[in-house]
Amino acid sequence: IHHPANRFEIAHLEQSDLIMVIGGDRRRLWDTLGTDIGSSAVAEHVKWRYLQGAVVVAVGEAMSLLGAKSWYLSGEGKTPVCFTGWKIFPHIVASEEEGVDLEDLVEQLGGPGIVIFGIHKGCGMIFNKDGLVEPVRGMMQEYRWDWQSSSVKQALLLGPPRSTGLICPLYAAMQRRDGEEDDDRSADVYSYALTQEEEQEEEQEQEEEQEEKEK
Repeated sequence: IHHPANRFEIAHLEQSDLIMVIGGDRRRLWDTLGTDIGSSAVAEHVKWRYLQGAVVVAVGEAMSLLGAKSWYLSGEGKTPVCFTGWKIFPHIVASEEEGVDLEDLVEQLGGPGIVIFGIHKGCGMIFNKDGLVEPVRGMMQEYRWDWQSSSVKQALLLGPPRSTGLICPLYAAMQRRDGEEDDDRSADVYSYALTQEEEQEEEQEQEEEQEEKEK
């Protein structure tokens, strides 16, 4: 989508079920998609589509754009300048591969109330609009300001075992808790995970493929 987006691009965005936001220079992301100075038609439509059930995928620096806050580095000292994100995710998401100390960044962005989730290379996370968070393909690091010690506390968030994700089953359980009747769709969410035997077979096949490549 161009900046500013034309009416045809906005119309296409209104009908999109999968939206990808590509990373890049954070200052440019703020200039083109930020909402601090004025409204952004693209940002508002992406948030609207997300609430209507669309899947929004953010890559690289754009991950922080979807959070409560983002930042760009300014000046020779590379001082972080905070700006408001799209608030699709209630905290801050950033890559661990940017060369920025996320522990120090918690204090630089305000300290109390700041929570940053660090995503390692090749990994990611799923955030459901009901508030469920699940690391994908590896661990996720949390940096949170602790008011009691006036310091940053770290925690590791580990994803569930491979092929046994919890997002879909928990969502179905929440629906049943709210009194909704079971149907075929909610029953199917429990049947997508591999059995232990199937997982062992898959691992063996991958090992055999790796041995073939090494030959």
